[in-house]
Amino acid sequence: MTVERFNIKIANGILDDLKYRLDHIRWPDQLENLAWERGTEKGYLQSLVSYWREHYDWRAQEAELNRFSQFCCTVNGVNVHFVHERGEGPNPLPIILTHGWPDSFIRYKKIIPLLADPARHGGDPNDAFDVIVPSMPGFGFSGKPAIGGVNNYTVSELWAKLMTEELGYAKFAAGGGDMGSGVTRYLAASHPELLVGIHVTDLGIIRQLMTAQNEATLSKEELPIQSKRSKMDCTGRWVHISPVYQAADARLWAFRFTGRIGCLDY
Repeated sequence: MTVERFNIKIANGILDDLKYRLDHIRWPDQLENLAWERGTEKGYLQSLVSYWREHYDWRAQEAELNRFSQFCCTVNGVNVHFVHERGEGPNPLPIILTHGWPDSFIRYKKIIPLLADPARHGGDPNDAFDVIVPSMPGFGFSGKPAIGGVNNYTVSELWAKLMTEELGYAKFAAGGGDMGSGVTRYLAASHPELLVGIHVTDLGIIRQLMTAQNEATLSKEELPIQSKRSKMDCTGRWVHISPVYQAADARLWAFRFTGRIGCLDY
């Protein structure tokens, strides 16, 4: 399948629908004497939604994202969207970066220019990369699988074909965070001849834990991870119904990981 140029252009009707949903929220009550202990604090979330509704300029963000070179192509029957920024240097090293759940390719928005053009940011042009950042199937502007069974291994096989058969790289580096770490590990395990090195932010969850059916066999350290997996299964299909739920869930995870509200400024 031919690699084609891609530009983000969200239809006005979708933005109008989003505005309607943000204007017609049925807020739950906030439990007394509790802030973030039982979920995202109501006052904070209302402030965030107010900013989203009245001040956030999607068209400005869209124009900024379209400054990246974006493409799409079909790999194994799946339409894959990806950023492909060519490195500014004598011999850029290709690197594919994989995002996690529930985020998107925007995770790497700040680092793409640093990797592609280090000299412009005070670095050495010999350290330049060709940066490829795809959207995983079902995320962002990639196609949505029609059947179940798509997992980290499946995605890693898509990435191997994308990098070699579609983009023509013989060898490349890979990096990822959250679920992207799992994709990156499978890339390295299944195609060591293609990888010059990997970088992951998470060691990942072992297969036995991900497929465990009897919680009695899990340790107290493993139980919360299994619970998170169940949450992903349950909410992944429905999170798109409520944009406010999606915002609340993302902010809650950020708060739990950092323990600080200050890092959540929008």
